[in-house]
Amino acid sequence: MDGNSNCQVDNLEVGVSDALLLFDNGVDQFYARTNNQGNYQMHLDTGDYTITSILGNPYLSACLSNPQQVTIDTNSQLQMIDFSVEETTICPYLEVKITTPLLRRCFNSTYYVNYCNKGTATANNAYVEVELDANLYFNNSSIPLVSQTGNMYRFNVGNLPKDTCGGFSIDVTVSCNSLLGQIHCTEAHIYPDSLCLTSLPNIHIADTCLLDTVLFVATNYADGVTLPYLLLEDDIVVDTGSFALNMGQSASLYYPTSVSGTATYQLVLANGSSTHYAASAFVGCAVNSVSMNLLHRPNLPQDVADIDCTPNRGSYDPNDKTGYPLGYSSNHYIQPNSTIDYRIRFQNTGTDTAIFINIFDTISSHLDLGTLNMGTASHPYTMHILPSTPSGEQVLRFQFSPIYLPDSNVNEPASNGFIEYSIAQVANLANGTIINNSASIYFDYNAPIQTNTTLHTVCDNCHPENITNAGTVVLDLDQIAASSYKVVAIPNPFSTQTSIEIQGYKGQGEDLKLEIYDVMGRSQNTLNGNREGRFLLQRGAMPTGVYFFRIHENGRLLQSGRLVVGE
Repeated sequence: MDGNSNCQVDNLEVGVSDALLLFDNGVDQFYARTNNQGNYQMHLDTGDYTITSILGNPYLSACLSNPQQVTIDTNSQLQMIDFSVEETTICPYLEVKITTPLLRRCFNSTYYVNYCNKGTATANNAYVEVELDANLYFNNSSIPLVSQTGNMYRFNVGNLPKDTCGGFSIDVTVSCNSLLGQIHCTEAHIYPDSLCLTSLPNIHIADTCLLDTVLFVATNYADGVTLPYLLLEDDIVVDTGSFALNMGQSASLYYPTSVSGTATYQLVLANGSSTHYAASAFVGCAVNSVSMNLLHRPNLPQDVADIDCTPNRGSYDPNDKTGYPLGYSSNHYIQPNSTIDYRIRFQNTGTDTAIFINIFDTISSHLDLGTLNMGTASHPYTMHILPSTPSGEQVLRFQFSPIYLPDSNVNEPASNGFIEYSIAQVANLANGTIINNSASIYFDYNAPIQTNTTLHTVCDNCHPENITNAGTVVLDLDQIAASSYKVVAIPNPFSTQTSIEIQGYKGQGEDLKLEIYDVMGRSQNTLNGNREGRFLLQRGAMPTGVYFFRIHENGRLLQSGRLVVGE
């Protein structure tokens, strides 16, 4: 990390961990990953290579030549290729992940919450809110519970300096009244959740039931984007389309519920996009509405929130692998360019404690290792990218050492573990491309246990459809009424107050309102305007970060924009 802004690699500067390095010789591509000290190594055959650093952090950029060139000859000479990285935005960037490896009716289960500050500044007074599924009962947690409101539980995690991670667990019991195979969705959200770049995807989906209609409201809090959508009733697509949303705009989709009233509904946005994919939780408008299908895993594109949707199950294979989305039909059809979330579960069913566990996972050549994003894990681990196999595939090694995993005869709940990661497809795969994946799990020095093989088939038109009711879908786009109005805020960013003015405003000032929202769409303030179209906004208790405003006149949206609250 370039600490003195000279774009040189100096001895006392701290290395950047978890950065990917791509080595490309024009025919094959190989990857390496930096360790906690920012070091990496790669063994290459002879030839000319282009080395590209892939940081995966929106607030960092490489300030030395990136990519760089290297020639490997027959002298077997060690070469040192360094990259200097600079901070381009000073801001916290919080991430949270929540996962459970297993849910069983009437039994206790554990959720694991991992969080990190991947930003460039300290996040003060951070806390995590977890909203449990209605059929899950809270028992205890590994850190103190601060407060509870209904199914919402709050946990303080304190000040988080940059490059700081942590985690905790929550023990729950699954209701005996749940149906076998029922999906339970639990959401985690970390605060402060301000994003300092509007280029980062920030889409929020709200949902509700209105008598005989289900309503979804999608709001964009980032730069303008066009979002194709799918509306599902159970596992059938009942409407498709797209809408363009500028910053601060919303789209409302209404759909009549089924006559039986037992169906569940889901809105999926940007299916196939590795950056903007978003999917709501499953919405049922009747007491006996139960979701049993996990074709599209609920997801929010912003990293400050995460949704885990896991079906409860009866008997099970304790060492397995699952890829989400599950896909349609027995061929598991998924969209081209979409990301796959993999979960590997393991359990010590032996007769003694496992001291260490190694998992080897061969990555399909149809997956882009440069998009690898690690998720939640039940135990601390290290990850290595191993040299390519003879067929050109690279292997991930997850090493839990030591883990001291008890056997299931001594402590069944504690004998389980898991690890998750996501990875995108290679761009623009042809329809019919098959993506298989499996893993080998080694307990101590025992022979490996091979998981099942996951299957996904790429297809852009294979989902089942029944769009006979398409005409009854109402798409209400909240458009800006008069884009000719220009709004200025002086100063912006501001620390105490700012003056917001509609230039050229010729209205009467009747019912002229300014509404302020945070990045998650929560209302922060509402002000009334005057005949000149001016507002004076006091900061008050608003934390540092990015906010959005909307100006309405008699219910009509005049303009929207962004404000930044500084220190």
